[in-house]
Amino acid sequence: MTKQEFIHQIAGYVQKYAPQYEIKCCSAVIAQAILESGWGESRLAAQYHNYFGLKCGTKWTGPSVNLVTQEEYQPGTLTTIKDNFRVYGSMEEGVKGYFEFIQLSRYQNLKGIKDPQTYLETIKADGYATSSNYVANTTAVVNQYNLTQYDKEENGMNKTEVINKVLSIAKAEVGYLEKASNSSLDSKTANAGSNNYTKYWSDIYPSYQAQPWCVVFVTWVFQQAFGKEIAKKMLKHYPYVYVPTLMNLFTRYANPEVGDIVCFYRNGEFTHTGIVTKVSGDRFWTIEGNTSGASGVVANGGGVWEKSYYNSQLPGTKFARPDWFLAVTEELKIDASHWLEKGDSGELVKEIQEDLIYLGFSCGPDGADGEYGDNTVKAVKAAQKAYGLTQDGQYGLKTKNAVDKSVEEKRKKEETNKLQTAVLDKVTLPYIKKGSKGIGASMLQTMLGTKVTGTFNDDDVKAFKDFQKNTDQSQDGVCGENGWRAVVAHVLANTK
Repeated sequence: MTKQEFIHQIAGYVQKYAPQYEIKCCSAVIAQAILESGWGESRLAAQYHNYFGLKCGTKWTGPSVNLVTQEEYQPGTLTTIKDNFRVYGSMEEGVKGYFEFIQLSRYQNLKGIKDPQTYLETIKADGYATSSNYVANTTAVVNQYNLTQYDKEENGMNKTEVINKVLSIAKAEVGYLEKASNSSLDSKTANAGSNNYTKYWSDIYPSYQAQPWCVVFVTWVFQQAFGKEIAKKMLKHYPYVYVPTLMNLFTRYANPEVGDIVCFYRNGEFTHTGIVTKVSGDRFWTIEGNTSGASGVVANGGGVWEKSYYNSQLPGTKFARPDWFLAVTEELKIDASHWLEKGDSGELVKEIQEDLIYLGFSCGPDGADGEYGDNTVKAVKAAQKAYGLTQDGQYGLKTKNAVDKSVEEKRKKEETNKLQTAVLDKVTLPYIKKGSKGIGASMLQTMLGTKVTGTFNDDDVKAFKDFQKNTDQSQDGVCGENGWRAVVAHVLANTK
């Protein structure tokens, strides 16, 4: 294969597994594979799919091969040795093996590093490589082949995309069969048996291998989707080995939504679990681990299966709902080419919901929950109707500007009322009518813009009646408490 083909293939697997192990610098790892494997053409890589020169060490229990290699224990001096190297079944297994290898305690400082040179300096200092030129040579490969393009984080996900990612990973596991022993764990069908050996326990909690595994399957799916740390937050516990533990940590919903974790209730306890993939009325569909394809709830079965049920026929069964916002990464914005619509979620959605509610447009019983659902669509359409806009339910720039203007006007009016009340609470203003004299008459003449004489005359009465008409008051020409409030409000509203 060509160099670009090798980069493309190896990069795909690096990008797949790096997030699961909290590694942020794919470019450095790809460059390591290029140098360590000689573009995939070394014997260790081509025959044994070991692209990183990984030696067996004391913890490796898989297959191995003894080969000659060179180490630079002293700067500038190469020493030829023979050593045992790890053997993998495919390029993907070899890349995954790299990330499993750097789970050793001395490599934990690699997590979160984004700069390739820093990553390479750190891993060399940790003891990964002996060559004195290792960092310089590998960094040169990063730069020469523009490998930092693979460091770009994947496009942000909204709530729907987050849920779909979980479902996609779960669906890909359908057909996996548990194993008779602790081998061929990554194969869907090889070594099939009924002894509860699975890759799910192997990846999540190896010491529990051979135990019932429906709940660890759920844990595994979430970890594959979002990495261990986010999975721990979304599931509220890690790792799960017991279904009741999960149910005790979540709100127990009676009716399912897509993405929910169903916890089946039988004989007085929660005994089995799976992921809800579809809902239609009373019926819902699932993907479950440790079950069978037979109808009904089957706990401790032999594989991963798609199933369906009628909720009304499952008394006591409840649904746990993960906080999908913990994995939402899409940066929502509103401008000439971006808008919010049904299915969006996050803080920006919550902000526009708060504005709509403030203006009297209901977003439903859940209020400002950050989810752009049917009730928010209705609220947006109501606002669009009120402001003379196209009622499409999408919160675009025109809708935003209209809502922002109304919010500003309402808040300004409320502030004016507060100031007006504060002013009038501090003073006692006189009752002014034709013939009234004194400072009160002078103040009112000043505010009306008539000649200040200190005596409220016919011209002043006429001016005040005009004011009353413009402010929707009874036009009697007499200034009492309501009149003074209107005058003060007018003055404050026109004061910058």
